Amino acid sequence: MSVPDQTDAAHATPPAVADGALDIEALYRNHRGRALQLARAYLHDEEDARDAVQEAFVKAKRASDTFTGQAQAHTWLCRIVVNVCLDMRRRRRRRPELSVDDVESVAWCASTEESPAAALERRELSKTLEEGLSRLSPHHRSTMLLRELSGLEYREIAAIEGCPPGTIMSRLFHARRRMRRWITRRDRSFRSLAA
Repeated sequence: MSVPDQTDAAHATPPAVADGALDIEALYRNHRGRALQLARAYLHDEEDARDAVQEAFVKAKRASDTFTGQAQAHTWLCRIVVNVCLDMRRRRRRRPELSVDDVESVAWCASTEESPAAALERRELSKTLEEGLSRLSPHHRSTMLLRELSGLEYREIAAIEGCPPGTIMSRLFHARRRMRRWITRRDRSFRSLAA
């Protein structure tokens, strides 16, 4: 049995669940970045994503006594973030708003030190990915985002989606295949325009 290095222990993040109780502050410190990334992917708007994460953590705080520990704390939080994002999208559909921020919805992943050509290529790729994701069914899109963006395991996604891990594997396979086809078609279109 090895003894943990004290430098590792000093830099380790405290767990979100200690003695069976959910520590919302630790959950926030450890997972706010992942929650924001997930919200951005669902909402395509930085301000809405930040609002969604804030609302999700408020809801998590209020519901912390209902956390049973059957799922990991970050899985439980991801489900709350997804639900908040879906609610926001439903509200947005009922009363759509246009803003200047909608012009470039993926600016959050931009590098500040890239060439104009690289920036253009990144924006085109981002637009292609967003269009491809928007063409997926809600189940396929959700599964894809939870796996590829949040890095969750199949069993964690299954717990969030409320279905067996095999269904998640199937959805992910089909979502990736559809995205690959979409990107290939778009790439051919770009090449024909450039020729």
